[in-house]
Amino acid sequence: MARALPKAAGGLFSYFTRHRTAANLLLVILLVLGAAAIPNMRAQFFPDVIVDNVTVSVTWEGAGPEDVDGAIVQVLEPALLAVDGVAGSTAISREGRGSVTLEFEPGWDMARAADDVQSAVDAVTTLPEESDDPTVRRGVWRDRVTDVVITGPVAPAQLGLFADELVTRLFTVGVTRTTIRGVAAPETVVEVASSSLIANNVTMSDIAGAIAEEVDADPAGDVSGANARVRTGTEKRSPEDIAGIVLRSNPDGSKLTVGDVATIRIEGVDRERSYFVGENPAMSVRVDRSDKGDAIDIQRQVEDVAALGDAGRDLDAPVAKLQLEAVLDGLHHEVGRLLVRAAHRHARRARDRLGGDGKRIELRGLRGAGGSCQTDAGVGCCSGHN
Repeated sequence: MARALPKAAGGLFSYFTRHRTAANLLLVILLVLGAAAIPNMRAQFFPDVIVDNVTVSVTWEGAGPEDVDGAIVQVLEPALLAVDGVAGSTAISREGRGSVTLEFEPGWDMARAADDVQSAVDAVTTLPEESDDPTVRRGVWRDRVTDVVITGPVAPAQLGLFADELVTRLFTVGVTRTTIRGVAAPETVVEVASSSLIANNVTMSDIAGAIAEEVDADPAGDVSGANARVRTGTEKRSPEDIAGIVLRSNPDGSKLTVGDVATIRIEGVDRERSYFVGENPAMSVRVDRSDKGDAIDIQRQVEDVAALGDAGRDLDAPVAKLQLEAVLDGLHHEVGRLLVRAAHRHARRARDRLGGDGKRIELRGLRGAGGSCQTDAGVGCCSGHN
């Protein structure tokens, strides 16, 4: 008859102590499940901190901050705070504009939240008549993964084309959140001095209206029975064409053109912000991710695409912030330390088994893992990464 075990000896740990096969089987099951879950794990450099928000903004030209706060913010905020799921709000009043940002509870349905906010805004009917209609914008969380800098001895406009090509290639591999910095759309500027307006008896509205009528060609339908379309007018977009636009025909038969009263120039793609690497102009492509994106996987995709786009070109496209390399270097450094310490302990045990008779023990194969280690009986030395 088996002796009954006391209560202190029962329980889960006691069962595994008496049945070692069950403990080993459970260990194998856990290892298999862990290995199967590795491909589905998202590896990030830092934990994601996501705050969902919706912003309501109203523009009121000519109004001061006090007027915006009293007539817009103080009217909208009570109605917005009554929306379900709102955890907090931030209101800003500035010259000609007011905005209210609502933060929602974690995990809240933001599609529903945006609809509820829009309904609450539509219910407010006491906003100033001179103000524009409120706009509701749902916040989009994004986290910077890396920056790609494209530089070379070419014009900024050409670098902008290379940046567009890089963004297109990134999009084809699934990297969709990119921003090109250091480039802007070309802009034609028409400057008119006040003295010139007075001397020629024209206004800025006259000039703007004349340019608006001539800058585009209008479609006029198609030709019946033929594959051809008709457009009226001629597009005038170059400085020379704009300068030749007629503002007024004088009684003596002369014509007053835009070029007679204004100075016209084209500002290039680098008019707002310019980047340089040494003496060469540069463009920066910022790559972001959503809360579902894998930062390390996106980093690798960007490196692969940048390497392909740089082949055969007199350009440099380095990834400016190689966070992945820093992480891998840190892991390599830590693994090297652990291997060297393990080798040191192994050498000590071997020395003890030899009894300290002065024989030399060499442990090879660790140089690539962080250093090398060798031991003389009675003396221990270890070189590697600390």
